[in-house]
Amino acid sequence: MRVKEIAAVAAAAGIFLFVGCNYNKIIGREPTTFRPDSATATLTDAPTGMAPETTTEEPTTLRSYDFSQLKYSVNSTSVACYDLRENRYLYEKNAQARISPASLTKIITASVALKYADPSVVYTVGDEIALVGSNSSLCFIQSGQKVTLYDLLCGMLMASGNDAAYTVAVNVARAVSASSLSAAEGVRYFADLMNDYGAEIGLTDSHFVNPEGWDDPEQYMSARDIITAARRAMELDVFREIVGKSAYDAAFVSGQTVTWQNSNLMMDASSPFHVPGVCGIKTGTTTQAGRCLIACYTDGERDLLIASMGNPTEEERYYSVREIIDTVKIQSAQ
Repeated sequence: MRVKEIAAVAAAAGIFLFVGCNYNKIIGREPTTFRPDSATATLTDAPTGMAPETTTEEPTTLRSYDFSQLKYSVNSTSVACYDLRENRYLYEKNAQARISPASLTKIITASVALKYADPSVVYTVGDEIALVGSNSSLCFIQSGQKVTLYDLLCGMLMASGNDAAYTVAVNVARAVSASSLSAAEGVRYFADLMNDYGAEIGLTDSHFVNPEGWDDPEQYMSARDIITAARRAMELDVFREIVGKSAYDAAFVSGQTVTWQNSNLMMDASSPFHVPGVCGIKTGTTTQAGRCLIACYTDGERDLLIASMGNPTEEERYYSVREIIDTVKIQSAQ
């Protein structure tokens, strides 16, 4: 063989050896050890010149859940359970019906306030608290007290204080409008901000005329919209922190102190309604709305938001949420 031919053969052999030794590195795979006793694949069904594709990934299948045995939720006006990890509803009942949202309205009130104001801003409680309806839930702030927005949100979201909701609404409205609105004008202006925010985040069955959730024919939400509002609110660190508290000791800028308990008894370890893993977020009760609750639940494997609206009793408000959590947990383990 001539010298040139010998050189060519040697070069080709070198290229083959290089590619063969580095194949796994080129395609990003680690070398594997072939074990005859575990080899079951065959190439007989592959098209000529092609090896069959293989994968170790299992196809993704979303689990379906059977909620037909729910005992308490059948008495709820509307219910929705949303899986935050899978971004889908696991269960719905009348979830797009327009209903009175009661104090779950305050999820929107807090979200709008945090959109326009820093939690550290100090507001002076004024005559707006005279607009609060009789028999309202209160956090017992008084005219003339100076309170940070953070503390007002705690009083509003934890103790469900309608007085705090009005103070937040009117002061935020005055700041955004840059004008000296009366208390009534401030409420109307803030309601417009609430409706604008609802449209911004995609609420389709909601309308607001007050910041606290008092029954009004023009004030409504759907369970789906409540879930959507809660999802967005829980993305806010301050909101998530506040609704996750079981109790809070507030010290007002004007010198007063007060302790608020969270009205969500699922977070109270001493309550018969306590459920470990519940991390918020809001209760609500009015004559028209009945007893309402939206709760978040996490256990390291799942993150759920459950809204249960229009329950006839206090027990059913909590048990309807708990049985949905239990259903998902039990069936997920099967």
